[in-house]
Amino acid sequence: MEITLEINIDLSRDTVLERYFCWENLALWWKDFISAEHIGGEDGQAGATYRCIATFEGTPSTYTLTILKNELPDAFEQVVQFEHVQLQQTIRHTFQVLEAGATQWKAWHRLSGND
Repeated sequence: MEITLEINIDLSRDTVLERYFCWENLALWWKDFISAEHIGGEDGQAGATYRCIATFEGTPSTYTLTILKNELPDAFEQVVQFEHVQLQQTIRHTFQVLEAGATQWKAWHRLSGND
């Protein structure tokens, strides 16, 4: 299954990136997010891995997030392996500067597994 998300944000790209890539901010827009811990690789770079916990159907669940590509400020790609179910989600994000200092954030989600 594939999902595309496109959002125009009335903030500069630098501000969007600063806020998006801050674990403390994640809980502000993802209500089920609990925590994240850096477990390997260079933090924020391709190959870095994180153990994350979020509520899934009312139960705290663990997943591993691995950065595949870091081409910021233009693009960022990650893979999320959910450990509680056999599900993997690959997400590619792009951040485009729009007129008047706004930013377009696009995210392509590809889900696989759990067939």
